[in-house]
Amino acid sequence: MPTNYDKRFKVTILSEARILHAHGYVSIFKSEGRDVICAVLSEECIRGGLPIVNAYLKAVGEEPLEGTIREIITGKRSAPATPLTPEELRKYARMHRQART
Repeated sequence: MPTNYDKRFKVTILSEARILHAHGYVSIFKSEGRDVICAVLSEECIRGGLPIVNAYLKAVGEEPLEGTIREIITGKRSAPATPLTPEELRKYARMHRQART
């Protein structure tokens, strides 16, 4: 995740990610010598973490996420006119199963 943003934000992104990690919203692990940040896919985490993520995005001049399931799963900011693809439906179903366990 920090690799997708301007390098001047790397320290800020990692410190904010540690806060999200403390709340159980993301996992942080090392891969190829760098920190990797992964969202925990559960509806509870999405609802709880979205305001924190949006506050950060606004602070760095980015548009906030709307919080639609398509946007969270795919990272797409606008909903297309087509229904969810079979792959998107599988990801959503898997997230739902994980949230129940």
